[in-house]
Amino acid sequence: MLNIKNEKTIFMQHGLLDCLLEIDSGKVYAIWGANGIGKSTFFSYLKTRSKDISWGMSFLEQAELRPLGAVSLHHIIKVLRKKHEEELEDIDYLIDFFNFGSLLQRPINFLSGGQKQLAKIILCLAKKAQLYCLDEPFNNLDEEKESRLYQYLQEARQHQQKSFLVIDHNRYFLESVVDQVFYFRKKDGSDSYFLGA
Repeated sequence: MLNIKNEKTIFMQHGLLDCLLEIDSGKVYAIWGANGIGKSTFFSYLKTRSKDISWGMSFLEQAELRPLGAVSLHHIIKVLRKKHEEELEDIDYLIDFFNFGSLLQRPINFLSGGQKQLAKIILCLAKKAQLYCLDEPFNNLDEEKESRLYQYLQEARQHQQKSFLVIDHNRYFLESVVDQVFYFRKKDGSDSYFLGA
């Protein structure tokens, strides 16, 4: 079990955050809250602290996939394999699973919004980790790719005991895949926030 708690030093846009999360292996957790309340900021904070947290972590962020231009996902993977071979796993499986093979050589700036999102998902999930933090992973995905991602999350938690912490507003995802929801809400009468069950 991974405990993330009492992180009162996190400075949010409107105040400080109290946090109590207990993450078990092989579970999918959602973070839910109003737009602009600080969910993505919390992920950014976790990323800065990831080296201090006992579990290996991988992050899917909303930022643009870099580098852009004439560089393809094939090139990005080639560079990553040369520098971080030991940190990558299942990348060929993920490319096949999400039917991305025909797009590997296409320059990033010629990919659609959904294809760029899928490329980011593949790179995130290919990193060897115990906890995957996914910020709105279903953005721009068509129905088929959404279904594949649902399937992957269910299989990875069941067969590989991977855990996922997901920011998303998708009702179907929350009802069909998630084991527990953590709510991000403002504390009554204060400038502080609470993130927990």
